[in-house]
Amino acid sequence: MPETVDSPDVKLDELRKQLQESDDDLGELTKKREALKTEVETLSKTVEEIKKTSADFGQGEATLKSGTQEFKTYKQTKTQMVEAALGEKKGQVEAEIKKVDEQIESLRKKAAELHEAAIKAELEYETAKQTLQEKQHAADSLKDLRKHLGENLQKLKDFKISIERFDEQAKPAGMYVYLLEFEKVLNYTEIPSQADYEKTLNAVATALETAKTGVASKRLAAETARGQLAQAEEALRTLEKNRIKEILKEVDKLN
Repeated sequence: MPETVDSPDVKLDELRKQLQESDDDLGELTKKREALKTEVETLSKTVEEIKKTSADFGQGEATLKSGTQEFKTYKQTKTQMVEAALGEKKGQVEAEIKKVDEQIESLRKKAAELHEAAIKAELEYETAKQTLQEKQHAADSLKDLRKHLGENLQKLKDFKISIERFDEQAKPAGMYVYLLEFEKVLNYTEIPSQADYEKTLNAVATALETAKTGVASKRLAAETARGQLAQAEEALRTLEKNRIKEILKEVDKLN
């Protein structure tokens, strides 16, 4: 049996398909190449910066080591001299240093605790505001209950007309669709007595006032927490900045 040969148009479609696939593959390879090229360029800059920084350090290494050794020798000599001059007072000086450092650490812990307290106060304030919004929405909706119920009754009237129209056309499927929608609206159309409505209004109004009071209280608590945190952080910064000055003030009596 002779081999089947595709017609030129079929062959052309196949070649176009292969060409498109090749173009797609080439596009992906080009993207990968560009990404790799960028990565190589970035890493090359990093390597050059490392080499340059290392070379700069190497040029000053000897001077740095010499200067450091000089200070080490100075420290050793002066320490021996000062300890001899202080004698038994050395322990007292160290105790005063420890006292100031403990004050700093105590302030750090206090600032950390106040930071957590401030975060908690802010969250409680935000929650109170959200609660107020919900209570306000409930109050507004209740005030408009008569309007909403009237709108629902109009919807029920319109659905009834549609149901009857499908009934006249003997189309039960269409009737059923509207009956389901009719039921949804009807379930949300309960008419309370005036006495019950007034009772609900009072309850919602009370809840709204409670929410307003809660917001005011939580806002004040958040502001207080922020203020206490700011004071603690300022005290900590001041003592850290003046640490040596405070220590010198305490040890001056030991000179």
